[in-house]
Amino acid sequence: MSVEDAIELGRRAIYHATFRDCASGGTVSVYHVTEDGWTKVRGDDVTELHFKYYPDPAAHPSAGTPVV
Repeated sequence: MSVEDAIELGRRAIYHATFRDCASGGTVSVYHVTEDGWTKVRGDDVTELHFKYYPDPAAHPSAGTPVV
């Protein structure tokens, strides 16, 4: 997997976890970690990612699921 693909996979995974947990802070931070250290790659707002990944709200996996 390329670094770019891994970054996008991480963004999506963190987005989905954050979207389901309202107390998580609402920010997706992605870091690239190597044996030489780490670099912050991205810092995205969950709301912005939500509209990027699901521009049609009816397409979101939680559409139609009651919120408890």
